[in-house]
Amino acid sequence: MTENTHAVETQYNGGVKNVDNKKSVDNSDSEFTDAVDVQSNKSVMSVGSVKETENSDTEINDSVEVQSNVSAKSASSNKKIDNSDSEFIDAVDKLSKMVILEKGTWMKMPIMKMKVHQIKTAIKNIVDRINDSNDDLNTLLLSLTAGGCGINLVGANNLILVDLHWNPQWETQAQDRIYRFGQANNVKIYNDERDSRDRGRLVLRQVPTAGQEALLHTRRPLRLLRPGASHHLDHESSRGDDVLISDERDLWLLDLDGSSTHGFRNRSIVARSFSGIGAFAVMLQLQEGSGGRAQLVAEPPCIFWRANNSSWIESLCPRYAANRYSVPRDWDPVALAVDHLAENLYALDGRASTLLIFDLKGRGYGLALADLTRPADLALDSASGWMFILQRSDSILKAQMDGSGPERVVINPSLAAMALDRLNRLIYYADSVQIGRCDYYGRRRQVVAKLSSETTSLAVLPRGNRLLFTRTLQASGHRRSLWCCTIAASASSGDTSRIVSPGVCDETRQIDFEEPRLIRVSSSRVDPRLPANPCGRANGGCQQLCLLRRNGGRSCACYVGHRLGPDLMSCERLGDYLLYVRGDFARGRILQDDRSGEAFTDALLPIEIHPLVRKAGRQRLVDFDYDYNSSRMAFSDEASLHLVNLQQSERSQQRQLTYVAADRKCVRGLAYDWITGDVYHILDNDCGLGRQQSQQQDTKVGNEIAVMRPTTIGQLSTSRRHLIKTLRSFGANQGQVVSIALDPNRAYYFFTVLFKGQAYIYRSHGTRVEYARDWRDVNETGLACDQLEARLYWLGRNGSRVYHAQYDGSDLQSFDLRLDHDDDGGGSLGFRSLTVGERHVYAASLGGVWRFDKRTGHAGLKLLPVHDQEGGEPIAGVKLYAASSQPVARDNACALNNGGCRQFCTRTPVMVSNRPGNSVNVTTDVKELCLCEDGKNIMNDGKSCA
Repeated sequence: MTENTHAVETQYNGGVKNVDNKKSVDNSDSEFTDAVDVQSNKSVMSVGSVKETENSDTEINDSVEVQSNVSAKSASSNKKIDNSDSEFIDAVDKLSKMVILEKGTWMKMPIMKMKVHQIKTAIKNIVDRINDSNDDLNTLLLSLTAGGCGINLVGANNLILVDLHWNPQWETQAQDRIYRFGQANNVKIYNDERDSRDRGRLVLRQVPTAGQEALLHTRRPLRLLRPGASHHLDHESSRGDDVLISDERDLWLLDLDGSSTHGFRNRSIVARSFSGIGAFAVMLQLQEGSGGRAQLVAEPPCIFWRANNSSWIESLCPRYAANRYSVPRDWDPVALAVDHLAENLYALDGRASTLLIFDLKGRGYGLALADLTRPADLALDSASGWMFILQRSDSILKAQMDGSGPERVVINPSLAAMALDRLNRLIYYADSVQIGRCDYYGRRRQVVAKLSSETTSLAVLPRGNRLLFTRTLQASGHRRSLWCCTIAASASSGDTSRIVSPGVCDETRQIDFEEPRLIRVSSSRVDPRLPANPCGRANGGCQQLCLLRRNGGRSCACYVGHRLGPDLMSCERLGDYLLYVRGDFARGRILQDDRSGEAFTDALLPIEIHPLVRKAGRQRLVDFDYDYNSSRMAFSDEASLHLVNLQQSERSQQRQLTYVAADRKCVRGLAYDWITGDVYHILDNDCGLGRQQSQQQDTKVGNEIAVMRPTTIGQLSTSRRHLIKTLRSFGANQGQVVSIALDPNRAYYFFTVLFKGQAYIYRSHGTRVEYARDWRDVNETGLACDQLEARLYWLGRNGSRVYHAQYDGSDLQSFDLRLDHDDDGGGSLGFRSLTVGERHVYAASLGGVWRFDKRTGHAGLKLLPVHDQEGGEPIAGVKLYAASSQPVARDNACALNNGGCRQFCTRTPVMVSNRPGNSVNVTTDVKELCLCEDGKNIMNDGKSCA
């Protein structure tokens, strides 16, 4: 019997995972023999189906052959395989314990079966025995369903898979029972790949259900990416430039060497996805050669790709076969590129308009650039250290590969496609009518080809002077075709009757390929100008990300949630940052005076919040606040109030809590009580009603100040009932309550009322509410409390002057916000939001965020946006996310066990009476005041509700 065995090794937590595929050519009666001596060795084995035969006295021999529909035969009918002749047997001889995955049959050996219904009752005893090296249990027979229940079987280091399941994730999860953290031995996983009609049908069934939607082909492909299979491009076919192109469903490899004059006839499929391939990138595998220069490894290139409507990036590469890349937020990776020198994966998020960089070696990721304009494509040149980003219908942005120094080199309102000629360092770009090119600095522009339809994708083959591009057919309006042209190298052509200018397309022809989408070129030759890898040894000295720069340089960067240390190489966990809302996303900006640059300034992944900032044709503030202790943010979109986690956790934990106000009420003006977890907000009863409808409603109550808390503070849910308590009510003829600010340590909250075009500030201290008569120049937005100095800050009417005073109204001061240079963003629009820190006050307008000295208003510095852009999304508000902005006083009455209150715990000042004059003095001390939700009353104990 001839055998073909493939093996893939992957380093994992001290062990090596060997994925062996044993494919038998002989279709004769299958055999099952086991090399494990049941008296001395232990193992875990995963079998899809084991059939009992006539002779059930199965002998365990010194070899293993795993096939589809495996049968257990007796010793008399077994065909022995000599140990000296079988590489597979040599591997099995070293096994200590084995896991078998099967669907419900048995074998006569000291094994223990485990089915799904046994997990809850017997899991501890069984797992302890298989993980105990001194226990005589050496084989565990598991079903595929039990294998996916999260059990830990690191005591075994061998697993055998027989037969496929229609959902390949079951097999992957079963393998992870032994191939996981805590495994100290080499792991071997055996998977049969016998050709059969049933197996072929299962492979086709797996395609739409696998997260790695790929299909195994045997002629010349990148094979199915999952443990137990070998994945590679035929290296013999990669001697020149290979073209990879995706259509509506598949990823194809075009063989240029086998092309004819009428197009590329020889092509083979690389991967298949029924939902379509949305983006992919090709990576050469390099290693350090003489003089520190990179040289090509005798291995095929790697491919990273993602399917349409998928948030996962898959790796078709033995080196990264176990890795899948994603982020714990909803995102849309529209373009991928790989730095094969520093081994970093670049991904454009079309949803949040950001650029993320994944560390292929460390599996972390950083957010390099934000505030991009409709990003659509991405290209890297590791030899020069440049990165290019296509911003559709806008420009081509050039930056160093660490994101620094961004500048627009091509500005075109109809840009649709881009490609790099790295050999000649040229940019090819296409719009609706032509293909042009220029150098990396935007100079030496030239029209390459004039077209009558839009180009959607470009690729350059510099060694053959060929240009590939896709066009939209005019007749159909949406169907695409593939074209190729030869770029003239000299002023004369083969035909003496016509002259072709250098760099212009010549001999344009259509290629027989249906519905082409994205084109990429892979070369097996290393650019001789590629510098020595500055990130090769010890990751270039960087603790996390090591990124290339121009002229062979490097810079260090940090993962999301971290920032660079003073040495510019180490990383420290981020504590404080600027939280703001721009467009449909909540974002964070790192506060670094000396180390902040143009890249890696984002503190967290953008959080999509869908605010109604353009309702009724106007741009308004999005009200939001946060709780530092729980890392939770509250925001309102007028119709409802939402809570969301700011922590970078799993996507399943990013659920939002939503409170929808009844009776057409709008939710506005939020303030978070970070001590109790309650959210103070404003309810507008006239929300969404026209003037005529509003007059017909009950106008006794126009606005309300209320406080909300979920019934369970520690968790978020979408279906939980929330407690609501109304604190203040205002008649419809008393004006509109607009904004609110809170100091829960001193029992103060402030709010503004807009009445007949004039804004007023009201102060609430405990149960008393009073109008601040001395504060007259007031903007209805922009209230902020300085928690450290007990002062209230607010904006004047014109939005350029700031006032601040003590909470009791004394010590009123003011200053103008002054910029150190002319900037239209602050002066013309006016500031509308404030937040106060230890040394600075931060002011936001629709166009940006500035930082000022909080004593004088001088030393204005623009923080956002990092990259100036025309027609950007408006900034709707700003908050300083810092522990110092939300202190908790030791004597706060509600800090411990919610003050003993069953529902709401508020604070009120302690009153002291003077007997001689019967006067009452308000002290600075505060005590708890328990309240109940609307419709319930406080009981006699002052704590419970009825």
